[in-house]
Parts: sequence; C-alpha cells; structure tokens
Amino acid sequence: MLLCALPIPAVDPKPATDDDQRAENPRMVLSIHVVGSNGEPVADAKITAIGLRTKAEPGSHYGWMQSRNGAVPVVTTDAQGKAALPCPRFVIEKLETKCVTLLVEHPDFVAFNEDRDVDLDVADVELQFGRLMVVSAIDAKTRQPVTTDLHAILSGSGGSDEWSTLSDGRLMSATVDRERIRLRLVHVPPDGPIQFSDVIDLSEYGDKRRVLLRDLELHAGVRVEGKLADNVPRPIINGTVSAEVVVGVEVDNWNHSGQNEWSDWTKINADGTFVFASLPRNAVAGFITVCDNWVCTAPTPEDFVRLQIPDRVTKSLENHVAPQIARLEAETITPAIQMRSTATCIIKVVDRQGNSIVGAKAAMSPNQSGLSGGGGIVGRGHSTSVMLSMSKDDGEVFAGWTEELQQRMAAAGAVTDPTRYRKETNNEGIVRILTLPGGTKDNPRTETVSVWHDDYEQPASDDNRLRRRTSVQLVQGEVTEVTIVMDKKGTKVLGE
Repeated sequence: MLLCALPIPAVDPKPATDDDQRAENPRMVLSIHVVGSNGEPVADAKITAIGLRTKAEPGSHYGWMQSRNGAVPVVTTDAQGKAALPCPRFVIEKLETKCVTLLVEHPDFVAFNEDRDVDLDVADVELQFGRLMVVSAIDAKTRQPVTTDLHAILSGSGGSDEWSTLSDGRLMSATVDRERIRLRLVHVPPDGPIQFSDVIDLSEYGDKRRVLLRDLELHAGVRVEGKLADNVPRPIINGTVSAEVVVGVEVDNWNHSGQNEWSDWTKINADGTFVFASLPRNAVAGFITVCDNWVCTAPTPEDFVRLQIPDRVTKSLENHVAPQIARLEAETITPAIQMRSTATCIIKVVDRQGNSIVGAKAAMSPNQSGLSGGGGIVGRGHSTSVMLSMSKDDGEVFAGWTEELQQRMAAAGAVTDPTRYRKETNNEGIVRILTLPGGTKDNPRTETVSVWHDDYEQPASDDNRLRRRTSVQLVQGEVTEVTIVMDKKGTKVLGE
C-alpha cells in the first residue's frame, strides 16, 4: 500500500474522458530511460506519474487531477530500459508543464521518486540497489508467533506494495533504501487494541543488503484519555483530534528517512473527552485538536525543553496551527488540551451584475505543522491502521485523488472529514466558514479564499496573477466578511 502523502487537489470530481482531455489539454510524451547503478538497462520497471510542476511556478506542486488529465498514466520499460510516458502540456488552464514527478518501481531496486523536466530529449533515471528484509513477530506476553494482521512501518517514503506476507506469516520487504533506518512492526487485529514493537534502529546493519529479524516483541500501546480545557463551551461540536507519533524527532533536522511515524485520529465527545485505545509507547506524540470555533493552542519553547526534543514549530506559529505534545511513557496518559478561539469568514459570491451565485464551492486552507515536518489543512488527520487494513486498490490510487475517493476514505475512517473548510453557497450566494485561526487586531492573519463554479471563474489574485484566489484578514474571535465577484467562465485563462 502506498502511504506517502501526496498533494490533494481541493476539488477533482470525476475522471475526464479521452476526448475531453485531448480537447482541453493536449498531451506530450516524455521519453524515459531507466538503468541500474551499474549502467545496465532495467526492463519491466513500472513508471507512474504522480505529480506536476508548472514553468511559471516551478516551486509549486500539483497532484494528478483525473478530472483534467484523465487516468493516471502507468507505463513499463522495454528490454532496453526505455518507456514513453504521456503527460499533459498544461498543468492547469494554460500554465505549461515544466516537470513530471515520477515514481519508478522495480523489485530489484529502491523505488525512485523525483522530478524530470518534460523538455529533456530523454529523461534518465538511475535506480539504486538497496536492502531486502524479512521479519517475524511474537506476542511479548504469550511468546506466541503473530502471523496474521501483521504490518511493518519503515521510516521515510517508498513505493507501493512495499511489504508482502510469506506463507509462514513473516513479512518480506521490497528493495528499500538503506537510509530508511527505523522499523516498527504493528499488529492490527480485527478487534482489540493494536500492538506495537519498539522501533528497531537499522543503522547498525550498515550497507548490508539482506537483513533477517526474528521474533520482534509486540507490546500493548499507551492508552490516551484526553480532555479539552474547560474554556471551550459544551457541547463540543464537530470535534476531532489527530495524533502523530514520531520516533527520530529527537534528531534536530528534517531527515524524513530517519523518522518512524504513526498517525491516528478520533472524534471528540460532546463533553470534551476523547480516547485513543493504543498508541506506540516510548515516543513523542503531537495532538492537533479542532472543534467548531476552537483550535488547540501552540506548544511553548519550554514544552520542547521539558520533553528534550528540538523545537521545529513555534517559529512558524503565526501561520500554522501546531500540536500540543506529550511523551507516551505510561500505561495511560491523560493530557488536558488547551484551546483558543478562532475567526469566522462569511463569503458572498456574486457575478459582475451583483447577482448572487448559488452552488459555488468556496474553500479555505489554514495550515497546520506536525512534529515530523509534515503539514496540511488544519484538523486533517489519518489513521495508519485503517489505511494498512484497506484494500490494495484503494492504496494505489492516491496519485489520482478524487473527491469521490476522499469521501470513501473518510467513510472508512481512514481520514478526517475533508469538507470542514470547503462549503457551498446557499440561495443567497453566501457561505460561512468557521474555525479559522486568527491573528490580533494589530497583526491579523492572512488567509485566501478560492471559489469554483461550472459557469463562472474567480479572477486571478492581485498578488499572484497565476492563482485564482482572494486574500482576507482574520482576527481571533471576530467575523470577516468578503464579497467575491466572479467572471464568466473563459474570461481570462491563466497562462495566456
């Protein structure tokens, strides 16, 4: 299953047909040549396009939008290591494609995930040898082998289908990068709490290409019985808490390959309480907590000193919601989550004549920062255990993340509700978006609003003519009102 996070477009309702796609966005072909580290061509390498960058904004990154670009292209190299990958000429509207983000996989090599420029005559890809692992687990109490519902979590990002289950219940990895040095086994039974092994540091194996780990002990996790602070009025409405557990965060850098991560989320009860039945022990956890009109307060520099981990988030708190943090070192912990009030934005959407536009979709994207360096929209969380347990097919379609898939993932409990900050205008053309982190009167927080409609388009912003968005200023505890005047679709095409 592919667990690495990819950029998620706000709205991608349905795959385009071939005819629609060719008419709106002609295709190019990227010629790719794949070799191994010895220079020999690699046949039967699977190549997937998982993202795009524009020439105008090469620092931007867009996921593959099936509604515009059609199905995610997957090709295989021939005996000479060559393949031709179709890709769109434009990323969005008339903004030309500069790079395609490639995922190249072959069982004998480490998965390759990098950009390649579409203007290259031939895009060369060199695959590297890595490490193959076989691991087994036992229950720490009963000493009995655990051979079902067993999964492996390896630090860093890789390809799809990284682990397979052998006939005797052991797990075998695909070829993985030797820089990915932290491994944890997890038992996710159909009922009962999740069990975890301690994290294994693989750096002691150096450049070994084969590693066998026997009988890693699985222990019960830490139970979390948390509560929101009393300043939040009850009943709690639309409350969620996302937990991120990181081993390797003690290293003061952003070395994702060395960080072993586990995520979960749960709803907050009306009385402000919440429970995680089992999180990995002997690790640092960050809790991002959100309910209508409230978000968690930021950790202080003193919190990081107390937990003896580097402070990676307080320097950017002006623009991000950051987690409250705790160590998971007891059988049960009872964190009390401090909260702060938020801002509200009322958005009215009209045409050039001032008529209300009904059924427009308005979205805002306030950001959060996690302990691992990851981000996303405030309150966005996922359940590693549910994602591990879902089908292979669901796991492989993240590169073409659609609105329908988001809804299915949310229904399964794999992710939180993706619609908190995306609403549709009512009969008066108005939408109200709550729970937006705000600044002070002297230093308001800037956020942007994006609006979509089948018949209308939002004009490009004054500060960035390549983006359709409108900036608003938000103050904690206050309501900001903004009117967005829309043009008829096709009035101005970005990139022309």
